[in-house]
Amino acid sequence: MLAKYPQVEVVGEAADVKTAHRLYLRDRPNLLFLDIKLPRCGSLMLMPLLKDEPAVIFVTADSEFAAHAFEVHAGDCLLKPIDAYRLGDAIMRVNIPENELGIPSHSGYISFKGNEGIRRVRVDSISHIEAVENYTRLHLTKGSPTLVRRSMVDWEKRLPEADFLRIARSLLIRIDAVRQLEARSRDISFLTLTGFSTPIKIGRHAALLLRRALEELKGSILEEPTELTGSAP
Repeated sequence: MLAKYPQVEVVGEAADVKTAHRLYLRDRPNLLFLDIKLPRCGSLMLMPLLKDEPAVIFVTADSEFAAHAFEVHAGDCLLKPIDAYRLGDAIMRVNIPENELGIPSHSGYISFKGNEGIRRVRVDSISHIEAVENYTRLHLTKGSPTLVRRSMVDWEKRLPEADFLRIARSLLIRIDAVRQLEARSRDISFLTLTGFSTPIKIGRHAALLLRRALEELKGSILEEPTELTGSAP
């Protein structure tokens, strides 16, 4: 499951607390996944020995142990069987830089750290993403936009390529959120997306890229009434 996260490198595995402590001293990892019921003595006995205070995510099959995990300031506690996307949320909560996280989105959801803390939203609720200096602003079809410390390139890698298109350096859109594409001149068009009444002004190249994508889908994603006008002469 961890193999899906390119920023996570597994440096060792231990079957008991003694081995875990030895590997910890050797490799000094910044994240530990600990099963609470390790043989010989529980992994809670390991916590006082972790001098560098690495991030710890406990794993257990028994919910009664979760409270003990948070008493020793664990970053999170996962219940077995582990859900892949709950695992992604746990990784986001620990002290690994958020912009390095490779959260998979094929579940239909994507997680990120925004200006209101950690959020998890449906991919098909995203209308578009725009670059804002060192940040990006995530727009949803419903609700307020969220400022995220993540690059446009990073969003492109995480979101389904078939559903999203970067039509300009600072603009990434979900294709089936397009409701209207209107050409005002040869070089200027206005794009209207689901959930937004104010059109977005785009240039000639962006309009061309978007028009091609829409034509490939044969207009099946467009609601009626829709104007898909050509460039002005």
